[in-house]
Amino acid sequence: MEWRADLDTGGVSGKGRAVSLHKEISFETEICQYLGDHGWLYAEGDAAGYDRARALFPADVLAWVQATQPKAWETLTKNHGAQAGETLLARLRDQLDQRGTLDVLRHGIELLGLKSPLKLAFPARLAGRWMPGLFPDTTD
Repeated sequence: MEWRADLDTGGVSGKGRAVSLHKEISFETEICQYLGDHGWLYAEGDAAGYDRARALFPADVLAWVQATQPKAWETLTKNHGAQAGETLLARLRDQLDQRGTLDVLRHGIELLGLKSPLKLAFPARLAGRWMPGLFPDTTD
């Protein structure tokens, strides 16, 4: 098993946190495989669509919401018109900054006009295999 201790300020002095690259790459590979098997598209050059300021792929976020929660997307477009996407992305980035990624994945984000939080989590069965208990209140 490979370990890296240079991911924190401790570097090679041994003060850094150790991360198993073997397990991390297996987790990443399984996520990508699952997403690929369920319609997630990836191709060379996709990095050009990455929004560095938001640390997101905006087109993917919007497509996910439109495909998985069409009624919520319809409400957002009624309330915000052409700015629906921008409003969603700004709120998502704000909530990620305030609450953190895991809380947003566990509980979703609230937006004006929506009756329930917008869910953004990937399937709990996938997360549960690698990180048991991470999404205890999420069901597929």
